Order: sequence, then structure tokens, then C-alpha cells
Amino acid sequence: MGRPAGWIDEYDVQRGTWTALIDSSIVVDSASGEPLLCPGPLEALALLRRALGESLTRW
Repeated sequence: MGRPAGWIDEYDVQRGTWTALIDSSIVVDSASGEPLLCPGPLEALALLRRALGESLTRW
């Protein structure tokens, strides 16, 4: 069994924000370099799917 290409994780427990990670790197906005945060796990999953499908810039 191989390593997953990406996953989602809670970014800030107190704020309830989630993010997507690819190869252990958080998906970020290509213009600002800031992490792309989501209000919940379903939104983070959608972000991960877009990032894997569209090869978004990440750190």
C-alpha cells in the first residue's frame, strides 16, 4: 500500500478551520502564500480535490 497523495486536517481547533495537505505541505494561495483555510472538513475535501485535479501551487 502506498502513501496517500493528500489529506485534510483541522488547521485551528479553536476556530474550527480545516485545510488540505499534499505531500505533507499545506495548500496555499499562489498569490499571497497564505494557507487556504476552510470552514469545515467537507470544504477542505473539495479544496483537496481541486488541488489534486488542477495542480494548484503549494508550499
